Amino acid sequence: YNNIFEEELNKALTLLENFYYNKEENILKEASKQLFYCLKIKKNRPEPYFYLAYTFYLLNELSFAMTYMRVVAFLEPAFPGLKYLRENLAHACINKHI
Repeated sequence: YNNIFEEELNKALTLLENFYYNKEENILKEASKQLFYCLKIKKNRPEPYFYLAYTFYLLNELSFAMTYMRVVAFLEPAFPGLKYLRENLAHACINKHI
């Protein structure tokens, strides 16, 4: 399962990287499908939750982003990028009055 998980996670990360250049929402939706598949393979790994939080942040679905961010914080409080994501989500929620 480790190899399958890593392959699927890498596919999702490649899609997120493509979004950086193309800014097409369907790329984010496809990345989220890959990340949900990763969760089916390994629910206890923080990476899919982190990138789902980031994906939902980019889609401006802040409540979903917060939910997945909290799971990352529970699974691995020192996960790289978590502090930055938390700060950006907090700022976005303040701006949307959530």
